[in-house]
Amino acid sequence: MRVVRRWARFAAPLVVLVFSAQPVTAAKKRAGPIPPLMHGVWAVESKDCDNPNGESRLVVDDRIFLFFVAAYDVKRMEKRRDGAFRASGYRSDEGEGGKTRDAITVKLVSPDRLTVMGSGSEDQNYDRCKGRSPN
Repeated sequence: MRVVRRWARFAAPLVVLVFSAQPVTAAKKRAGPIPPLMHGVWAVESKDCDNPNGESRLVVDDRIFLFFVAAYDVKRMEKRRDGAFRASGYRSDEGEGGKTRDAITVKLVSPDRLTVMGSGSEDQNYDRCKGRSPN
C-alpha cells in the first residue's frame, strides 16, 4: 500500500502536467510564392474596388491571382531582370472544368500600380484599391 501511495504522489502531478501542456509554438502558416507587396485588391476601374463581381477587379493573396473569370494558383514566382515576375502554376477558368498549366507575368510598377502581362490580352495596369484587404 505504501508503494502505491508513493507512486500516486509522484505520478498524479506528472499526469496532470503532461495532459495539460500546451504546444510551445503554434503551427506557422507557410508563406506562398507571391510577394506580400503585391497582396491586396486591385482594379482597372476604381468603381470595381467596391464590387466583388467587378469585371476589372483582381484579388491577390499569397498564392492566388483571382480575376473576374480566371484564377491562377501560383506554385512558383521567378524574378526577371526587368523586375517583373513570371508566375507559373495552374489556371482555372469560369465555366470550364479542371485546371491547365499556365503562366502570367506581373510587375509591381509602383506600390499602387501592378501590370499584368500575358493573360491572353494586351498588358493591363491595375491600381491598388485603398483600404481593401484580399479577404
